[in-house]
Amino acid sequence: MRDALPILWGYAWVLLTVAFAILGDYFLKRAADFGHSILSVDFSLGAALYVASTAVWFLSLKNITLAQAGVAYASITLVAVCGLSAIVFHEPFGFREGVGVALALLAMGLMIPAGGYN
Repeated sequence: MRDALPILWGYAWVLLTVAFAILGDYFLKRAADFGHSILSVDFSLGAALYVASTAVWFLSLKNITLAQAGVAYASITLVAVCGLSAIVFHEPFGFREGVGVALALLAMGLMIPAGGYN
């Protein structure tokens, strides 16, 4: 279990990275939808959250490989952004988009080595 702890921390940091990035996306989308400038509070919050996500990303990379972090981040972010888009911003998300997400997740899954990561 001791060897698993850094990996668990790595994935926990990836989840926090995603949370900051998605929250940043929320504020950037609000700024865009309401016609705000890059000097607006929404834009500034979005940008600050992106900076925070980068700092947390660094912490994840101290515990897991770039490939592990990248596949996890891409998969989780894809689903979260689609959910944010459809649920919060009421943007269309139909069968075609669902198939696209499923295929993208399949492609990311294929990036995981058969023997796992060391």
